[in-house]
Amino acid sequence: MSATGTPQGPDAVRPVWGLLLVAVLLGAVILAAGVAVAAAVGVLARVGIPQDGPLGLAVVSVAQFTGFGVVAWWFLRIPTVGGVLYRIRPTRADLRWIAVGIAVLLGFFAAANWLLGVLAIESAESVLATQGAEQPIYYLYLIPVTIVLVGPIEELVFRGIIQGLLRESLGTAPAIVAASLIFAGVHVGAYSGGGLGATLVFIAGLGAVLGVLYERSRSVAAVAVVHGLFNALQFAGLYLTSSGAL
Repeated sequence: MSATGTPQGPDAVRPVWGLLLVAVLLGAVILAAGVAVAAAVGVLARVGIPQDGPLGLAVVSVAQFTGFGVVAWWFLRIPTVGGVLYRIRPTRADLRWIAVGIAVLLGFFAAANWLLGVLAIESAESVLATQGAEQPIYYLYLIPVTIVLVGPIEELVFRGIIQGLLRESLGTAPAIVAASLIFAGVHVGAYSGGGLGATLVFIAGLGAVLGVLYERSRSVAAVAVVHGLFNALQFAGLYLTSSGAL
């Protein structure tokens, strides 16, 4: 890799090979998540826990991201894939990046929502928000799930593996853009109603912020914590508003 982020030398991942690995990974995580969710639904039915209740929905989320994680772990055993990852183990230096990342994400979130309001652009409805509107405790269940599973696993997959492979194949800037677009595309099913396009652009923007943070910090742990805490803050806010506490 050159100083400008362009892949060079015999160890660089060939563009076609990197793109193929990304495509295979995406297909594998989607398949694994579907299998894990189906298994979780079957278990819930056997033990008598309603699938559409707060606990049942949380269990399904755990199963979905466990499926993601299993595939990511398997892919990391491929030398080419494991070699593109930055540091996984946390260090003290990550604390600064976590503080910066949370501040930037919250600022981006506030600015994007302000802009959508000023331009009167409709945003799509989050499926999670709809599911928790009548059963706010669901949001509380999601807080540990997003900190322990969603943040770490999504960052490992989208920033660590996908952005890493694309960085080695195409260069840093194109990799951040492409990984962010893929990140947004995978979230299509998590939203409904009008304004889906604007919402996906917003998610891609969040992904780009995380992508830049990952390249600057060179730490999977830092972006994983930032992602998990950012989601947790949103769920905490939804719980407070939905439960009438605010």
